[in-house]
Amino acid sequence: MPFIPAEVSSASGRGFDQSTPFVRSRRSEGSSSDEPPVPSQDGFTEVDLRAGGPQLCESPCQTIRPIPRTHEYYEALDGHRGYQLITQLMTICNQERLDFAAMDFCGRRSVYTPERTPIVTLLIYAKRSVVTQRGWVNIARKLQNHLRGQGLPEISVEIMDRRFEEDPKVHGCHPNDAVVPIWTDIVNDIIARVDTKGINTIGCFRIGRDTDRSRCPPTVLLGIDRQVFRDWRIVRETVVSALDSRGLISVGVLIRKDKKPLRASNLETNPALPTDYRPDPPLGYSLSPHNMKDALGTLGGWVELKSPKTKEWVSFAVTCARCCFPSKDGLSDADKEGNALEVEARVRFGDASASRLLSIDTPCYRDIKAGIDVKESTMDDIKIDDVYKRAEEAKAQGEFVLPSDEAKWKSLSRMLEALDNDGNTMKSFVRNGQHVLGTVFAASGIRETRSTNDPNKLSVRDWALVQPKSGRSAGDNAIRPLQSELPHLHHLGEFEAALPQKDQKVHKIGRVSGFTRGWYSALQSCVLDNETRDGHTVARQTWEHVVTRPSGAFLEPGDSGSLLFNTVGDVLGILFGASEKGDIAYFTATNDLLQDIKSVTGALEIRMKKQA
Repeated sequence: MPFIPAEVSSASGRGFDQSTPFVRSRRSEGSSSDEPPVPSQDGFTEVDLRAGGPQLCESPCQTIRPIPRTHEYYEALDGHRGYQLITQLMTICNQERLDFAAMDFCGRRSVYTPERTPIVTLLIYAKRSVVTQRGWVNIARKLQNHLRGQGLPEISVEIMDRRFEEDPKVHGCHPNDAVVPIWTDIVNDIIARVDTKGINTIGCFRIGRDTDRSRCPPTVLLGIDRQVFRDWRIVRETVVSALDSRGLISVGVLIRKDKKPLRASNLETNPALPTDYRPDPPLGYSLSPHNMKDALGTLGGWVELKSPKTKEWVSFAVTCARCCFPSKDGLSDADKEGNALEVEARVRFGDASASRLLSIDTPCYRDIKAGIDVKESTMDDIKIDDVYKRAEEAKAQGEFVLPSDEAKWKSLSRMLEALDNDGNTMKSFVRNGQHVLGTVFAASGIRETRSTNDPNKLSVRDWALVQPKSGRSAGDNAIRPLQSELPHLHHLGEFEAALPQKDQKVHKIGRVSGFTRGWYSALQSCVLDNETRDGHTVARQTWEHVVTRPSGAFLEPGDSGSLLFNTVGDVLGILFGASEKGDIAYFTATNDLLQDIKSVTGALEIRMKKQA
């Protein structure tokens, strides 16, 4: 079982060598002893692939380079002094026969605490041939003692095998894997045997280091809340027991830290371009509640509903409901009590509070502001150019300007004029309210209901329809060449009622990660919503369709609302959430989506908007 940065506990399945008796190997919090590591009094600790102290941040970690000039240790770590210090530290490593490849000073912090000041750390990349070996921690202490002697007591030391930070490849199970036909029974057995407190998801995938799925063993993957503290080894052994009782010794178990899959907000910025300021936004544009700077999603595409009254086709933008509900901060008490602002509640046609309060921006306010800031920052950079400043001063005083300076001044002046015009256009777009796309016409809220494909299972409904206001219009479902790896595909086709084939290649275009490719998984994942009743944890289950991407993220925060489509453009559903790494994404299939839209709106028919 490969180590993964977010791992809490694991048990291996039988490998490919079946010539020897099989015993599952087990690991807890990075230690093959299966005992959670306990830091010593001085804060130093060691596990299979990492050692150090006195401050080691929780994995997964971020590395921040370079050390900022404003830091108190900058002078000691930079230039000739820094070179001398690194040379001394390398000498210690060589004396201790540490097999290292690189070292430098950087900032380290956990991905779970991005608001914290990074810990200044001497980070050393080393190789550990046998993961059960120990001894790095003593070397780390010697290095830290040397730093102390140089007047740098606050610097931590971390020795790490690069495998410590490598994410695994998460593939869907092969349709012929023995676990596939009995997967639902296994999940129900697990839930019946364990307290599900802290368990967010239960899925099954082939997980390993190899891009070849056949070289990665089937693995039951539990995504858990990192803030729930319990002995996860007990949960792991319960899952192992459920597998062993069915003869599935080839299936491993991996418990990793992971958030609930329902999420829309994203704190990254994608600066809007001047070409984004158009009345008819196409699919893939950013979208958010009016003037809200933090929560946002993706305009998935444009659909048409056939009105039960007029029999006319009416166009709407489709996205996730969660992307459309604003924060209640700043609202009146009466509005705070209104159902229109409860993400769990449905919004039906004619809801007065919804049309008043649920205005939607496209592009979103965050991206618009970022776009304006980029223009202004670029203009500031141009204005401090030495030649530009010299020419400006000479012209202001009526003095002669060198021909070479004059030529560059004219070029930079044209750039400034273009940037200023773009900035004014963008500001005017917002000032006149042209960034407001419209209001929520109808929405599912976020709720669970029975699946059309399997009425015995519940699945999530999370969609919203936005009706363009006067002055804005429905965009198209065109796929631009720069958006896609499918040069033959120019626009989305129709809704495909059937579920994707197992292992079918699928795609999406999102606001954050753009065009990505993944594969439809052979198995659904069980998503748990836990609540406490009479002192006991009660789990509400939904079964969600899954897309995997072995390398990188398929869906990132801010991509919620994207439509899922196949290689020929058939629309397969709407994506509403993902694992924390984005390597597993969840979607509502077309049949469930269309049935729910009809139920809420009363529409006679639904189709993708036709190309003009």
